Amino acid sequence: MKNVLPSNLSVNKIMDNWVNKAGYPVITATKNNKSEIELKQERFFLTKPLKQDNTQWYIPIDYLKQDSEQFSKIEWMEPEQPKTLTKMDAKENNKWILINKDQAGYYRVNYDKNNWKLLTEYLKSTEIQNSSIKATNRAQLIDDALNLARAGDLDYTTSMGITLYLTKEDDYIPWIAAVRAFDYLDTLLQGTEKYALFKNYVAQRVKSFADKFDIENFASNNTHVDKLAKVLALNAACKYGVEKCEKFAEKEIKEWLEEKKDGKEEKKLLIDYRSTLLCAGLRKADEQTWNKTLEKYETTADKDEQNEILAGLGCVTNEKIVNTFLESTLEKDSGISVFDAMNSVARGNPASFNLLIGFINTNLKTIRGEENKNRELLLNHLDLLARKVITHEQYTELSLLVHVHLEEHEVFEGFSHAMDNIAWIKHHQQTVSKWIEENQDDSNQDNKKDPNSASSFVLSSFLIMIPLLLTRL
Repeated sequence: MKNVLPSNLSVNKIMDNWVNKAGYPVITATKNNKSEIELKQERFFLTKPLKQDNTQWYIPIDYLKQDSEQFSKIEWMEPEQPKTLTKMDAKENNKWILINKDQAGYYRVNYDKNNWKLLTEYLKSTEIQNSSIKATNRAQLIDDALNLARAGDLDYTTSMGITLYLTKEDDYIPWIAAVRAFDYLDTLLQGTEKYALFKNYVAQRVKSFADKFDIENFASNNTHVDKLAKVLALNAACKYGVEKCEKFAEKEIKEWLEEKKDGKEEKKLLIDYRSTLLCAGLRKADEQTWNKTLEKYETTADKDEQNEILAGLGCVTNEKIVNTFLESTLEKDSGISVFDAMNSVARGNPASFNLLIGFINTNLKTIRGEENKNRELLLNHLDLLARKVITHEQYTELSLLVHVHLEEHEVFEGFSHAMDNIAWIKHHQQTVSKWIEENQDDSNQDNKKDPNSASSFVLSSFLIMIPLLLTRL
């Protein structure tokens, strides 16, 4: 530890600084006219507070220069003291710098536009196996770039560029960050003119990841990480319309639902992949397939399987089927509560806001129950729906339901999520849509006609990635 900490710092001093302060920092690294890398820190917020926050931390800094084999030794950035890293040589002026090895420090890093550009071009032009930017740092770049853009600290044209290289990314860790970022954008681009192009862009990138992990082969000797990667690849590939994935999931569900004759053993969906296959395989289901699945729900004695089937039932996108499902839960002899059904649809179908809010308004008296006994359950569901709000009209509908019909006068936290979504659409939707349109791969256009559109691994590796897996809001 003496080799890591300067004489004026102690472990207790550093830990006290981190434990007793809320949040975490973002470091901004900018090259000045002397070719020095200047660092400054501030607290990171996805949504900027009205009052300025001056929280500062003791932050361990290490960095890697392009064409260098090793990260630098750890240096410490102290509160209220901007830091300057070693001067870049003239020959390094067009070389990138990367801060925070393996994301071992719990902070985000923002760079000047030129460094982001250099990182983007390097990732695009370098084969993954030859890259000096390892998997955890590739994940860091994706996670930081897209969240910094979401917070308004980086333009989306720059941040989206980091995702271009994903056509050749085959490591699980970067794809965790990528899928989470894409899923956020998916919610906000639902129903827009360029939504089909967005799905196509993601499908172009996730296809090679799905192929690498062979999503059609559920070998029993897969490692735990392989299983996690396969689930992630299967879910993302089917969600964003990779045809091979959709057909495979639908085939698995069809075989699972078939009546077995002549003593043939009934097909089982493997537990590790069951929930993913159910959602993917039922997304485009017809009434016959959906009803057979409902029968499976009603007859299975396995509670875990039953819960996963219910979640899968909510993934269907056919509005007629969804409405029939929801209405059936209002009947007294229904084996599924209306709230379980609504929550299943809300979580499984990204474009379900209008359908669900209409159903609630039409059946509000029944859903609330006698003497308004289900009020809290309904408010919890509306909080879930609030995260899907993307228009002022939807916000107005939600507000009317909460404040007038439910007479909720306390702060409804869901409104902050809804307003954040609307603000994002106002400031970023056009930019992202334009960028997506300009960065299509003409060799694969399968999703452009989407009818839903309105117009390595060891334990230490797993521990290293824990900071990335945290929500970090």
